[in-house]
Amino acid sequence: MDKITEAQLDEFSNENALEALPQNARFEHYVSYVTVQNLYGETFDTGDIVLGGDEFGLDGIAIIVNGALIPDLDSFNAIADITTSLDVAFNLFRRIGHTPSIHPKSGISFLLFAIFLRISRNSRAHHG
Repeated sequence: MDKITEAQLDEFSNENALEALPQNARFEHYVSYVTVQNLYGETFDTGDIVLGGDEFGLDGIAIIVNGALIPDLDSFNAIADITTSLDVAFNLFRRIGHTPSIHPKSGISFLLFAIFLRISRNSRAHHG
């Protein structure tokens, strides 16, 4: 890692209390934050988007529904329950060279399935 990126990573880690994590984990948080900040524009906790494991071979996922970052199913349902239109963006992050693996019983799998199911039901209900 070059000196400039390392300095930015250290500053980000200090500001977000991530110093105890290994450098690769801190970098996942940093890259995810920078990317989502450009898409979302609001303050958020990187713990809501960085998976921290080997789910789907992804480092992170940011689900934005009607302009709100969705960290869990309850947050999604709160929006879906009060609107007839859902604008959903799935932003997936994976480091280069990382081999994906799927864990169908993982929490993120359940969240994605629940959102797709709800969107599908809403679409059918409103379109015929």
